Amino acid sequence: MEWIAGGLSFVPLLGFLFGPVSLILGSIRLKNGGHKIIFMGLGGLVLNVIYITLLMTMITSKISKASKGFSLLAKDNLVETVKDLEYYKLIRGKYPEKLKDLVDTKNGWPRHMSTLMDTSTGQLPKFQDSDYFQYGLLDGGQHYYLFGVGPDGIANTADDVYPDIATEELDHIGYRKKP
Repeated sequence: MEWIAGGLSFVPLLGFLFGPVSLILGSIRLKNGGHKIIFMGLGGLVLNVIYITLLMTMITSKISKASKGFSLLAKDNLVETVKDLEYYKLIRGKYPEKLKDLVDTKNGWPRHMSTLMDTSTGQLPKFQDSDYFQYGLLDGGQHYYLFGVGPDGIANTADDVYPDIATEELDHIGYRKKP
């Protein structure tokens, strides 16, 4: 029985249960080879701590990569949205009041709503008004700001995500980085 508990202490996650059991059983049978069972229990506990540490490291690494992926997707969508805003102004003579106005399938404006959603938070949008990129008109409608709130989900902080627009292009379009 003691040897089985000692062996099971090396099994990931089960070791947290059987490691202490092995320590107790080994202490009870200290004169009859119990020290070997104690070492098995300790070894199993140590290996389980290593397993869990490696597992958590891998999980946090994957989450970090996923978060960066959402920010990159948001940057791409922001650039596409800038293009759509400029085209909207070219066709209609003014920028839209809100991003939702870009979704107008009745009048030949086939813009899909999902690319207007802010994915920079790392969460899937629920298609509510609060899920859109931050957008607003400036200078009486001559310019606009556009950005994603970033991983913290709060606008106007250091992790906000902006479209990558070349400096020389800024003179020819209405986009402005900060409101």
